[in-house]
Amino acid sequence: MKTATISRISLISGVALALALRTSMAASAGTLPNYAITNGYTLCLDAENDAANQPNNNGDKVTLWHCGPQINQHWNLLFLYAAGGTAVYEIRNMYDTNNCLDAENDSANNPQRNGDKVQIWRCAGNSPNQAWTYTNGHWVNQDHGLCLDAENDGAGTPIKDGDKVQLWQCNGQTQQSWNFS
Repeated sequence: MKTATISRISLISGVALALALRTSMAASAGTLPNYAITNGYTLCLDAENDAANQPNNNGDKVTLWHCGPQINQHWNLLFLYAAGGTAVYEIRNMYDTNNCLDAENDSANNPQRNGDKVQIWRCAGNSPNQAWTYTNGHWVNQDHGLCLDAENDGAGTPIKDGDKVQLWQCNGQTQQSWNFS
């Protein structure tokens, strides 16, 4: 595994991310340093702690929280492969890099739908539930074809600490915009 030597990036589009990866990794699989992944409301993806105050158990929730130094808010991108010219990644939590951002599988094999859960799950190595592309500032899950989305309650309540992260049809709205810091 080759580690890229990019110290800090702030990306707006998948094109910029793909270009940075091509430049730094020269087409070989590798990882980027860890980042906080922030949404359009400047909150971070957060692997929520469980009842024992430990993040990163299978099925643990991913929520939004004010950004801080907590390791459960830091993520590492592992390049998996390129699909149609677009880089595909696993998004690993730095608290335990064996655990990935995962789009929950529907046990009844129902079609994927708006509101499906995003969770922490043991990395399965090339699992479509854990494969993500970054295009025009949006993370898209390869299995579901839906965007990573900060849940909006529809009542005009601002996005806030503890709000869940889910999958939703890509719509270009602020709650689906993500950056790195």
